[in-house]
Amino acid sequence: MKFGAAASISGGLKANYSNSAPKVMYYSARGPDPEDSFLDDADIMKPNLVAPGNFIWAAWSSLGTDSVEFQGENFAMMSGTSMAAPHVSGLAALIKQKFAKFSPSAIGSALSTTASLFDRTGGSIMAQRAYANPDLNQSPATPFDMGSGFVNATAALDPGLIFDASYEDYMSFLCGINGSAPVVLNYTGQMCGVSNMNRLEPSKEE
Repeated sequence: MKFGAAASISGGLKANYSNSAPKVMYYSARGPDPEDSFLDDADIMKPNLVAPGNFIWAAWSSLGTDSVEFQGENFAMMSGTSMAAPHVSGLAALIKQKFAKFSPSAIGSALSTTASLFDRTGGSIMAQRAYANPDLNQSPATPFDMGSGFVNATAALDPGLIFDASYEDYMSFLCGINGSAPVVLNYTGQMCGVSNMNRLEPSKEE
């Protein structure tokens, strides 16, 4: 059976396929993660990596009022970290499915150590530096712009060497920050300088 009907989509946005994709957009937050303007406690490298987050056709509440053009719609064209995060979360779920014993740190390592440093043409990933004329104000991205690089879904499922981190590692890091002992005690109930190796842990399936 054949039908002779024809359909068309109007009022949409024409796709813009850039040869330099991926690219770090001007609105993407940069690292590191300092506690103050003196960078004294800038010990955490952020971002970890970058993922698709610009002009993503995403689910939307028909009751949403943030964007007038999408009121009453179930989908919207969105950009930002809120769009990149679901991509990474989905990949993390796939990694956990394949490697059931991977910890959150191991999953993060698999994503970071397999990320790409190059765009689709083999050149350096570029980072926009200004709101005005962003494509004219850009330069090669640094780890403070893109972390380990652009997430690679295929490679992340075959990471090879991974770097895991345990509870003890995080405690040692936090306790190594000057003046952090009272804060660590308040949030964890444990004192810095006291071994936590004998703490009670949930049983682990072997």
